[in-house]
Amino acid sequence: MRTVGRRLLREAVRQVRAEVPDALVTSELDHGDPATLLLDRGRAARLLVVGARGAGVFRALTVGPIGPKLAAHAACPVAVVRGTTAGHERIVVGTDGSSGAQAAVEFGFAEAAARGARLRVLQAFAPAAPETPQAFVMGAQRRRMTVSLSGSIAPWRDKYPEVAVSEAVIKGHPLSVLIDGSAFADLLVLGSRGAGGFAGLRSGAVSTGALQHARCPVVIVRHQPSP
Repeated sequence: MRTVGRRLLREAVRQVRAEVPDALVTSELDHGDPATLLLDRGRAARLLVVGARGAGVFRALTVGPIGPKLAAHAACPVAVVRGTTAGHERIVVGTDGSSGAQAAVEFGFAEAAARGARLRVLQAFAPAAPETPQAFVMGAQRRRMTVSLSGSIAPWRDKYPEVAVSEAVIKGHPLSVLIDGSAFADLLVLGSRGAGGFAGLRSGAVSTGALQHARCPVVIVRHQPSP
C-alpha cells in the first residue's frame, strides 16, 4: 500500500507541476482514517480538495462516506471535484438570502475575480398552484425575494466590480435548481448546512444531493460566525 501511495503521490505532483510550473508543491504519505487526516490538515488550509470517486487503496475517498463529513466539519471550504469543467467560464452560487449564505457568495465573487469568470447567483422559489389567489401572493413574494437577493449581493458587486454577475430567483426544488445550474458551470458554490446557505442545507439533503449529482465541481463554504 505504501508503494502504491508513493507512486500515486509522485504522479500527482508531476501532474500539478506540468499544469502550473510555478506552483510550490509538497506531498505527504500518512496512514489513518482519511476524513480525520484531511480534517486535521484542513485547519491550516484555505481550501480542502477531494475527488468524487476513489479507487484501489483510496476507495474510502468516494463522496459517499467522506464528502459530506468534510463539508460539515472542515475549518475551511471543501471542494469535491466531479463532473466536468468544459470551459463555461461561469461560477454558480446557491443562496437563500440569509446572512449565513454570504460566505458562499463572497467565495463565489472572489473565485470569479481570480478566474475572470462570470458569476450566477441563484435562489430557489417554491412554486404555488396555478390560477389560485395563493399564486398572486407567491408572485409578490417572489418579487420581494428578487429585490432582497439583489440587495444581499450589492456589497460584493462593489468589492469586485470587475466580476460580471447576474442573479435569479428560480421556481423549483432547491436541489433541482442547483443541478440544472451546474450543467453550464465550472464551479458550484454553496453555504454549509446549519448556517443559512441554500434552503434545505440544514437537513443536509440538498448539500449531499449536490455533492452526488452536480455536473461540475462543488465547493461547500462553512460560515464562520464572528466571535
